[in-house]
Parts: sequence; structure tokens; C-alpha cells
Amino acid sequence: ISQTMTWPRLSNHCKKHCQKCQKNEKQQNKFSHLPPKEVETTPWKTVCVDYVGPYMVINKAIIYTITAMTMINPITSWFEIALVLFTY
Repeated sequence: ISQTMTWPRLSNHCKKHCQKCQKNEKQQNKFSHLPPKEVETTPWKTVCVDYVGPYMVINKAIIYTITAMTMINPITSWFEIALVLFTY
């Protein structure tokens, strides 16, 4: 408020007003509970796969177009990246 207007004892007025509002304000949960998750213990039993690209990489006068597939193990955070080749 003080950035756009001012009056005598502005700070005290705001503190009193805010306390009244907070006491009367209804408590609302701004989140919901996540469902329970089973714990995975076997690596690579679950894999997260994504397809990324195409990305253009310029090296001097040569332009490369790169597309890849990523595979991530959520238990160990180990990842693999495989280049995807296209023939036209």
C-alpha cells in the first residue's frame, strides 16, 4: 500500500486491519493430498521415456538436426539417451 499512497499512522492501521481479516478469514486448504504411492525397489522396473527434439546445432558451416529418446530410471535417477536417426 505504501508504494501507491500514504497517510498518518499507515503502518499501524494496516497491522490492525490485517489482524482482523486474518482472524475472520476462513481457513482453506490450497492443496490436496496425493494418493499413496507404492515403493519401487527393482531398478528399471519402471522407466520414464521421453522423445526430445529436433534441435538444430550449428558447428562452423555444418548444421546438425538432433532428435533423441531419453529413458530415466526414477529409483536411481540413472538416465540413458539414444540418438534417433531419420532417413528421408
